[in-house]
Amino acid sequence: MVERSREKVAVDFWNECGVPRDALEDAADRERWDLGALVALVGVAGNGGLLGMIENNRETSGPLVADALTALRSLGLTDAADLVARAEAAYLVMRPNDCSDDLTEEQEELWDELDEAWWPVGEEIERVVDERLAALG
Repeated sequence: MVERSREKVAVDFWNECGVPRDALEDAADRERWDLGALVALVGVAGNGGLLGMIENNRETSGPLVADALTALRSLGLTDAADLVARAEAAYLVMRPNDCSDDLTEEQEELWDELDEAWWPVGEEIERVVDERLAALG
């Protein structure tokens, strides 16, 4: 049998769970849900940047941003949650219709600023996720 990484187990749990976090009765399951959402957040944002992740999430009507905000707040990562929420709000102003909306020069600068702010936050999230997954076993 192939051993799956802790991160893979957590993200699979979040992906396959099919219920909101608050519907889970077991505290360990809620934490696994949180950690899975954050593994997905860091993975997608690591591939396309914070705003690229938000754009992808909006284009696919996925739950990633909302679930990640819930997970960040439940784990006490409020600065990270604030950054993600700020980026989502900015994205909705930048591209109110869809990803084909052109950006102004000012919006492009804000996009870059938010993406730059993301990288150290993403690293901190990864550190917290690794510690908590190790503790869960």
